[in-house]
Amino acid sequence: MAGHPGEENNRRSGWLARPSEEYSQMGARFAKWRAVIAVGDGIPSVGCIEANAAGIGSLCGIVPGSRTTAVVEPEVLMDGEHSVERCFEVTEEVLRTVFDQLYTQRVMLEGMILKPNMVLPGLTCPKQEGVDEIADATVRCLMRAVPAAVPGIAFLSGRPIR
Repeated sequence: MAGHPGEENNRRSGWLARPSEEYSQMGARFAKWRAVIAVGDGIPSVGCIEANAAGIGSLCGIVPGSRTTAVVEPEVLMDGEHSVERCFEVTEEVLRTVFDQLYTQRVMLEGMILKPNMVLPGLTCPKQEGVDEIADATVRCLMRAVPAAVPGIAFLSGRPIR
């Protein structure tokens, strides 16, 4: 992402607009978009979170119609040495920002599946919480940030939890 070392932006300028109209005319009623958010020294930045959320929001609006289905995958990466508390903080901010954008883009939340990360410490964090702590943190974060209108959550596959 320009001006943001170590961060990525899921938005690709212009490449999606033309094909989406064509696919929509062919009957497409489904969209999926993955945004990856790295956690590290000074990242993620507000700019990175907002740019990725805007990309997800605009993508979910490409397939018009009330029966649109979207898989929304904002993934806070497990690489790094961040704590479970830092992952919670970043995940909550990412989810809140994504849902603000989905609301702004008039995405029908009832027609989407959220595919988030679990709230985990980084792979190289010295303190690795157990299954119960991970489950509690993940559920607490989702309860705080995901609107009740979202009908389903499908977790990412990932590393085994000790």
